Amino acid sequence: MNFKKDFLIENIKNKSFYIFKDFYEKPNLVLETIINHGAQKHKNDEPNSLNGVKFLDLRHDIDLKEYHGVLNYFSNFTKRPVQSNFKSNIQKFFDKNFNNYKDNFWWPHFDEGWTAIIYLNEKNLLNIYESDDTSYLDNEFEHHTPWKKRDNFKLIKQFDVPFNTAILFPAHKFLHGLGLEDDTYSSKLRINQAIFLN
Repeated sequence: MNFKKDFLIENIKNKSFYIFKDFYEKPNLVLETIINHGAQKHKNDEPNSLNGVKFLDLRHDIDLKEYHGVLNYFSNFTKRPVQSNFKSNIQKFFDKNFNNYKDNFWWPHFDEGWTAIIYLNEKNLLNIYESDDTSYLDNEFEHHTPWKKRDNFKLIKQFDVPFNTAILFPAHKFLHGLGLEDDTYSSKLRINQAIFLN
């Protein structure tokens, strides 16, 4: 899978976010990969999961040799091992009353290391936050109480990310999550590829 290696850098709190525009040479092939391989419900073992009821949250985690070059590139770039193989994030929001994005943010969280996200929709937002209280990450289940009051977070950056753009950032340092400001993903799937580097 051919991809570009030139990037822009944006600094937030003295940490670099690397932005790769027009990342894949043929991004529609990546979308076909996602559509043609069955995805699984994310964290489907959580008790009282609302995944598939109020919203849909799916993932791929499969070994596809054609993506090894991309994974190895980001591994070498960050000098960190790739956590797993081809991964995706696929979301859709069904219940408009439950999915109250006007008053809430969707599950702000940290990852275990660096993360690269390749966005495969025309309209994408990545939120970067600060908060004095992230105790919910240890005490609650993501798919039981995914929405968190906006008042409890300071939005320090909202990236407006074009189709086929990759963002690589230290996701263990920054509270982050998908940005949702309208009903776009009530009628269509939100799709991206995620690469996790420990």
